[in-house]
Amino acid sequence: MGTFTQKLKIFQAGDPAEFTEIEALVDTGAFYTWGPRQTLEALGYRPDGRRPFVIAMGQIVERDVCEIRVALNGDSCTTKCVFGDAGGTSLLGAYTLEGLALGVQDEVFRRRRGATLVPGQGMSTFMGANWIRPDVQCRKWRTEVAGWPRSVRLR
Repeated sequence: MGTFTQKLKIFQAGDPAEFTEIEALVDTGAFYTWGPRQTLEALGYRPDGRRPFVIAMGQIVERDVCEIRVALNGDSCTTKCVFGDAGGTSLLGAYTLEGLALGVQDEVFRRRRGATLVPGQGMSTFMGANWIRPDVQCRKWRTEVAGWPRSVRLR
């Protein structure tokens, strides 16, 4: 998959009227969103925990994390964010994409138009609460070439 960036608003802690916009690399392989430590601290965020991560080079690193409020394409959510190193790449991870009900367009559309985010493509969006029942199992994924979202065939 190709890479692309997206502008992401990070709201100030305790004041949703104030925000900073960052350019983040969309990385569906990253679970959490990563933001610059200095930006997060300037917005009033403080670490509420520390977690280990395996970074792209294969190293295991420990980083501070906290809950932040973000917005993209007019929608907002609260999400976990990792305090990144100064000068490091900001990442928009899968956890945040799911919270915003966004996903990356499928291969056919990426080849034609370049990769972009689309609404309603998050796993939890097309697997809505009314579809998840303990007595029903997903039998087959089906991707429609001309009309997404993907659908789930239930038995």
